[in-house]
Amino acid sequence: IASASGVLRIGTPIRVRLEKGFVVSLEGGTEARALEETLQEAALRAQQYEAEGKLKQGEGERYARNARHLGEVGIGVNRQAQITGNMLEDEKVYGTCHFAIGSNYDEDAPSLIHLDGLVSTPSIYAKTKHGTWQTVMKEGRFAWE
Repeated sequence: IASASGVLRIGTPIRVRLEKGFVVSLEGGTEARALEETLQEAALRAQQYEAEGKLKQGEGERYARNARHLGEVGIGVNRQAQITGNMLEDEKVYGTCHFAIGSNYDEDAPSLIHLDGLVSTPSIYAKTKHGTWQTVMKEGRFAWE
């Protein structure tokens, strides 16, 4: 993950809690704290940019809120792709997942940040419309494999 402190290689897992598409809490070690600081800094700068006239009046709050927006999520399904350090290929590697916090490609959630992250062997669970949890992926393997 890119952060205000540079690129983070996550050593200790970060648990991210989302509600309605926004990060509401982060748990973990040093890396989780660095990510939280980056999100706070992006929100603060958005407010400052509005005060300085770099963002239109009223946009600072929108940009600040979207610093915690889940801007992107995807699951890698390409068995030919390899992790190279280029996120455009890395995010496609079979058995991985990627996500972004901040702005999105639709440009309907503007933010000063777009932090891409890649998880090499994710466990992914989804809550169904009936309220039960369904395993999508466990340690990089699809549940149906």
